[in-house]
Amino acid sequence: MESKTPFDAASETSVPITPTRDTYPTPQPSFFRTGNTLGVLHHVLLPNLNLHASLSLVAYTAGRLTQRVDSKDFLWPSAQVLNAWYNGVIYPAFKYNVSLTTSFRSLSWTQKLLLGGVTAWGSRLFYRIAKRSIQRGRDDPRYAELSHDANFWNKAFFAVFLPEAVFQSLISLAWTIPLTAPGACIGPASEAGVAPLLHSTAVGLYCTGLGLEVMADVQLAKHTEVGNSDLNTSGVWSIVRHPKYVRPILLETIRTDSFRTATSATH
Repeated sequence: MESKTPFDAASETSVPITPTRDTYPTPQPSFFRTGNTLGVLHHVLLPNLNLHASLSLVAYTAGRLTQRVDSKDFLWPSAQVLNAWYNGVIYPAFKYNVSLTTSFRSLSWTQKLLLGGVTAWGSRLFYRIAKRSIQRGRDDPRYAELSHDANFWNKAFFAVFLPEAVFQSLISLAWTIPLTAPGACIGPASEAGVAPLLHSTAVGLYCTGLGLEVMADVQLAKHTEVGNSDLNTSGVWSIVRHPKYVRPILLETIRTDSFRTATSATH
């Protein structure tokens, strides 16, 4: 029976060698080579939805117990970071019976860069949300009218929490596919000779989106520190009203372009 852990076949004592994801028995599913929609739905999107829906149920329960709708805001960055680490490190470790360290080391440099980028973005946003929540000491004013409805919590999971779980599942495809099946984007793209260009574009788009988020937060803080209560229409805020959505939109754009290139290169 073949071992699930990579070993040096030339060694008589089966000394573990430095692992790579290619040394694991992980043949790419056919849908990653054909771009089959049903295959992507079954092997990627549905597991994503299952994870995010489960986490949304936890956030809903916490929100109902504390009577705070903003519990779902904490889930927006944390659930997506957890999704990336689960698909990139945790699930492969259990699947191939290796340590978490070994699983992480088996990732390619590009995958580690992607995982680090998602973690940096999510950690920063989670800190911002937690800081605002602690300073506020109560539920977000945006949700005040919702919580006044006597029947709100009876329908909140399906009307508020679950729809956000669906959006998170779709957005997280930008890193779920490269982490679980890099050949879907990188392999065919390499054959087409555009992989370096896609990598450079992806890094540039990510840095642009994250930079705009940071600049927008700094400008908004300065705007409120001087006592302004009106809308900030200068700097980044004169370009886009929701800077925190720019980074995922840009990242999703490059993910879509990469996957389109991958599937077209296989035909």
